[in-house]
Amino acid sequence: MDKFLVKSVLMVFAILTVFAGAYVVVEKRKEATRDFNIQFVVPQRIAAGDTVSYNVMYENDTKNELRDVDFTIEYPKGAMVQNGPQDFEEISSQTKREERIEAGKKGEVAFETLLFGALGDTRDITIRIEYRKENSNAVSRIEKEAKIEISSLPLALKFTFPSKVNLGEEMEFTLTYFSTSSNAFPFLQLAVTYPDTFRFLGADPPSSQDDSSWDIGILSPQASGEIKIRGVFAGEAGKEHVFIAELGSKAGEAFTLFSSQERKVIASLPSFFLTQSLGGTRTSVVKPGGTYEWEIGYRNMSGEILEHLEILVFFEGEGFDFSSLEPRGGVFLSSQKALRWDENTGEELTLLEPREEGRLGFAISLKNTLPIKESDDKNFTIRTRVAARVRGVTLAEDMQEFKIASRFELYQRGFWSTGPFDNSGPLPPRVGEKTTYTISWQIFNSSNELSGVVVRGAIPSFATWEGQVVPANEDITFNTTTGEIIWNIGNLKNGIGVVLPVRQVSFQIGIIPSESDSGKVLELIGGANAVGRDTFTGVWLESFSSALDSTLPDDPTVSE
Repeated sequence: MDKFLVKSVLMVFAILTVFAGAYVVVEKRKEATRDFNIQFVVPQRIAAGDTVSYNVMYENDTKNELRDVDFTIEYPKGAMVQNGPQDFEEISSQTKREERIEAGKKGEVAFETLLFGALGDTRDITIRIEYRKENSNAVSRIEKEAKIEISSLPLALKFTFPSKVNLGEEMEFTLTYFSTSSNAFPFLQLAVTYPDTFRFLGADPPSSQDDSSWDIGILSPQASGEIKIRGVFAGEAGKEHVFIAELGSKAGEAFTLFSSQERKVIASLPSFFLTQSLGGTRTSVVKPGGTYEWEIGYRNMSGEILEHLEILVFFEGEGFDFSSLEPRGGVFLSSQKALRWDENTGEELTLLEPREEGRLGFAISLKNTLPIKESDDKNFTIRTRVAARVRGVTLAEDMQEFKIASRFELYQRGFWSTGPFDNSGPLPPRVGEKTTYTISWQIFNSSNELSGVVVRGAIPSFATWEGQVVPANEDITFNTTTGEIIWNIGNLKNGIGVVLPVRQVSFQIGIIPSESDSGKVLELIGGANAVGRDTFTGVWLESFSSALDSTLPDDPTVSE
């Protein structure tokens, strides 16, 4: 019995010794975390886009010096640094090092970023400190976490619609976005969801894609902007049409919503219907120098007789050539830049019965040369605003805006005596002897920037490519199999050949006539064509230049 008691006492003592040891170890670990006191201070709530300070306050409570102290902060999604007015960079972490912190020393390490996110988002931030004690290679680590809530948004959206919206009539509404922040907002994109009953006609500025989204880019502090959207409602009168606008940040495929706005619109039947078309269509792009036929349709949708009706067309913009105007029964008011029809120009407008309708028309050309004085003179538009009035009261209006495409022209010229190359060989060419020629391609582009510009041409099988190109840095290639020459220009500025030098490339070819060519005029190069996309209007432009032969009509020293 005594032996059993002794064994029991020894066992209990052993167990107590193990627990005591464990307790001491735990306490030592707790003490180890207290040798470097840390406070991590961040704001609890911010407005999206605010500058956020993350402050780490520390105190070395040990009697030892701490070495290689790394303060690493792991930022949440939406943290950014601004390196310049137009340069934002997303940042995920940042480390600052203190080489040594003396015993008893207090200090502070500060970090700072911009923080973006949606209203109500909560973001987690982690601070990690790694260090070692003097005369030790063991690395200790401390981590602390904090949360920040995005409690307000300094961005807003506002819809502005006309007081009255009629079915079937073109209308325009404005979407305004603005910032009350003291910081800039990067990578902004604005998207609009239209009701199914709304037909999009155009916008100013043009949409970035799908007629429903706009890449705003960077919105400066306290700045604002607006987008004007034109379209037509269809469907039932009195029905609600819902528009939704969303403003957010688009980084890659991820979209962070900052602000949204919904607007309900009710369209009614018009009392007077008025529309205009160009060549029978609602086109929105016209070309300089072109002549266009306008057609105006009108109809009395009310139950009353309308008397003394007046219809006017107001011309807006610098692209119209009024000397070419064919009023077709109307009277041109030069001081107002307006065309008018009334009871004095035609009895059909004296009295208009309910449901009665009619049509008017005119023709006008656009100026071939637009008023371009400097490179900023670009992206020209014209507008025609049609109004129907009775005794000065406007019954209906229809406005249409047209973008003017750039004047894009290619000229192909051939020389023997002039140009950047010293040509050789007999002129006119002789059978069995080589004569070299200079071919020059010149590009003119007036009012809009172009993209994807390419020029193509081909030399005949009996001609040779001499491998000489000026300027040498132009991207021009020759296909030895097909004889095709391709000049890849890419992007082309506006004002080329107007306020900026003509874009030109020259290359050298050669021909060796055979016996069968004796007494003939030889083709040096076939017709060339140039294509490019007008970035303002969105249409592809094309220009052709005819083939060149050995008569060299462009060389002043060569006669036929």
